[in-house]
Amino acid sequence: MNELNPHEAPAHDAAAPATLAPERAPTAGRARGLLYAVLLVILAADQFSKYLIEANLELFDSWVPFPAVGDYFRIYHTFNTGASFGLFPNGGLFFAVMAVVVSLAIFYYNHTLAGGQRLLRLALGLQAGGALGNFVDRVRLGHVTDFLDFNLQPLINVPLADWPVFNVADMAIVGGVIVLAGIMLREEARLRAAHESQAHDPLTPTTTGSHVDKRSTS
Repeated sequence: MNELNPHEAPAHDAAAPATLAPERAPTAGRARGLLYAVLLVILAADQFSKYLIEANLELFDSWVPFPAVGDYFRIYHTFNTGASFGLFPNGGLFFAVMAVVVSLAIFYYNHTLAGGQRLLRLALGLQAGGALGNFVDRVRLGHVTDFLDFNLQPLINVPLADWPVFNVADMAIVGGVIVLAGIMLREEARLRAAHESQAHDPLTPTTTGSHVDKRSTS
């Protein structure tokens, strides 16, 4: 029988596995970056499309890229000094300031959100990208360049069928609003379903934690 050396560490200690480092959760910075990636894509697409229009089409000139649908869609180089789709034409400075304020608020909110929230960050990125796209126009030109002209009145004779001329930034803003509305409706439906489930099952226990049987201690 071998005697243990008091100065020698036990064998099982020497063979003990190294402590594994905890697995890292996805960084919040990666989630926040989605908003900025969407913003940059929208801003680049908006400014590049406006550059092509300004360089190749005189102001108030039009071009029909698809003659088969020329009665319904054309490229028409125009401008506005107001909000998206030509609304409030005398509010150029106000909307320029609002674009900066809203974008800064979106950036701050993006950094306060918990990890994930991809759809919400997508919606905010679309809105910020659109707002900054039109803001760049106001600084660069003093107005916003518009060129997408849809007129569906030959098909449906209603007032809104002849839509105001707009641009890529306007589409991004509206797209962001639609995504945000979808998120809100989905959350409302989830809360309603949870409420109805609780109402139909009133005996569902509300306490948490494990129950200790006192008899097991005797």
